[in-house]
Amino acid sequence: SKILDLQGDTIFSGFHKNISAITKLLEKTINSTRSLTFEISSPVLYELGMVPALRWIAERFKKKHDLNVTVIERGNVGYIRIDLRVMLFKCVRELLVNAAKYSNANLVKITVTLKINISS
Repeated sequence: SKILDLQGDTIFSGFHKNISAITKLLEKTINSTRSLTFEISSPVLYELGMVPALRWIAERFKKKHDLNVTVIERGNVGYIRIDLRVMLFKCVRELLVNAAKYSNANLVKITVTLKINISS
């Protein structure tokens, strides 16, 4: 990277520790941004559907926040339009973030049910 190239520059001699700290901070920021981007819009949501995406995020919250999340599918949820999937996924993710931050809960249960009402 260009920052590491600066270490060899005589103008920056004596700043090796600072440059190393900046490099580590940038790497951490980039990794966090990638992780957050992936969480907000998981490819699993687009490729496998709503329930697998919810199970995927449940695993992430278990690892990251020690929050047990159970996902229950009632009936065959099957296909949900992509715009609804994205909105629901983001809502559930935000609810899980709030549960992890502000509650003393150790278990969250998500039940997914698809109801179709046909009226004439």
